[in-house]
Amino acid sequence: GTVPKAAEIAVDPWLKNRLLQKLHEEAMRPGIRIICPTGRARFLDLADCPTAEDAAIHLSQDRQWNEQPIIGLQTEDGTLLAPDTLLSVYTSGPPLRALPRGGRHQ
Repeated sequence: GTVPKAAEIAVDPWLKNRLLQKLHEEAMRPGIRIICPTGRARFLDLADCPTAEDAAIHLSQDRQWNEQPIIGLQTEDGTLLAPDTLLSVYTSGPPLRALPRGGRHQ
């Protein structure tokens, strides 16, 4: 269907509740922030990407955010995460960095 306009959402209680519910669901879902090679931070849902490898594959497919494939994730100090690392461990810490193939972060 058509996307409702902001003015419609404001007057339609069902749409308003749906929007608030969606925002609440996003806030409650466990996720992780990842700094892409472009410098922009990206929020990944842990339900979609439970491991470092899942996140790298997911980010690699999204060329709007990354010009080249992502081969893995690094912690702030540059430690490369093993592909099977569970990202849930990192949700409360600083964002991870996406490492592009053949690239190193400045």
